[in-house]
Amino acid sequence: EIRFCDWSSDVCSSDLVLVIAGDVTEAELRALLEQTYARIPASDVPKDRPVLAPLPPLAGHAVSITDPHVGNPIAWLVYRLPGLQHMQFRELASLSILSRILGSDTGRMRKSMVLPGIALEASSDLDAGFACRFTLGANSTDASSLAKVEEGLKRTVAELIEKGVTQEELDLERSDYMAAEIYRLDYQSLLAVKYGGGLMVGLSLENQARWIDEIKAVGVEDVNAVARKYLVEPMRVTAQAWPASAGPTSASSPVADGSPVLDRKSVV
Repeated sequence: EIRFCDWSSDVCSSDLVLVIAGDVTEAELRALLEQTYARIPASDVPKDRPVLAPLPPLAGHAVSITDPHVGNPIAWLVYRLPGLQHMQFRELASLSILSRILGSDTGRMRKSMVLPGIALEASSDLDAGFACRFTLGANSTDASSLAKVEEGLKRTVAELIEKGVTQEELDLERSDYMAAEIYRLDYQSLLAVKYGGGLMVGLSLENQARWIDEIKAVGVEDVNAVARKYLVEPMRVTAQAWPASAGPTSASSPVADGSPVLDRKSVV
């Protein structure tokens, strides 16, 4: 059962998170707030507002779309994760590093899929929030090779689960990740987005402030543990995107067997 948020009844002023970044004093800011946000009446959180629970297994669900905006066909493996409220903070840090180990310019997917010519591009991504997902994706060279691309993605995950990551991989990707995070601290606007967005999805200010320390503390065993816990087939969605000129009815498509197909040819 899916219930979408009703903005008129499910969202209230108590949900508001305001982060101010800039050259302003507390006195000036308070005066501005009294003229604007302070005029919004306080309200209680609705008692019957839907709460996101851990998602049930999907048992190998697959979906395919056609879209005129797609160039080369794309394959994804999307793993549905529990929301942040159901995950340990160390698990979130470990998944962040794992995403880089798999999908960075020096990561496994580039070495195993792009350089050998199996895929044009390959990447992985962690989308963390109330509902999280971990995605591996790759573009095929042509329509006939998409099945090989999907096989390559599944093989990447299988090898990860079987052999785990190495200390060398962890040290390399953690160093790059931490450098990018430290550079972000120089930009006030990015800090505002980071802290405000984190509060909205359930990350406390204390956890956000110690994020770099948590990344430093991640070990090989932590990364391997989250990979084996969360990148499992029952929580996986296999997805494909095809250009309008070629669709999932092709013999090369592993989802041409009755799985859901969405036609987006009319999408602009």
